[in-house]
Amino acid sequence: MRLFLIKAMAKRSPEEECNLILALLKKQKGNILVEECLSEVIDKEAAFSTFSKKGDGASREHIFEVYNFRASMEAERTGEKYVTGFELLLPQLKTTQHEFIKISDFATSKGTYIIFTDFEVKDFIGILKSNRTLDEIKARFKKL
Repeated sequence: MRLFLIKAMAKRSPEEECNLILALLKKQKGNILVEECLSEVIDKEAAFSTFSKKGDGASREHIFEVYNFRASMEAERTGEKYVTGFELLLPQLKTTQHEFIKISDFATSKGTYIIFTDFEVKDFIGILKSNRTLDEIKARFKKL
């Protein structure tokens, strides 16, 4: 796997965070987006990032409100959807017992997979897929 690790705002190193997320994803069975994510990350080029600082911005309520709004905007989009997976993620966000939600992502050539877990990375909450590719992200960083 050729992986670019982006600085993680966490107690663990970016490599440790990445490995924990991958191990948790491998335990998920029957989720098409998880399977697609793993097939795009294992033995391929990907960029991993995570932000795991607890606070108001990571509260379950705030995350649910933000992604519920994003889902409504996506529902209004005509043509091809840009982000998929809301129908499985939102019920999980609404009912999880975790007070804070950790969001991590893998950017790949096929899109970006946004993974929602608890802060200890023991419970998988859900996943979204955005059409933003690794090449698009690289191009944006080259402009900076």
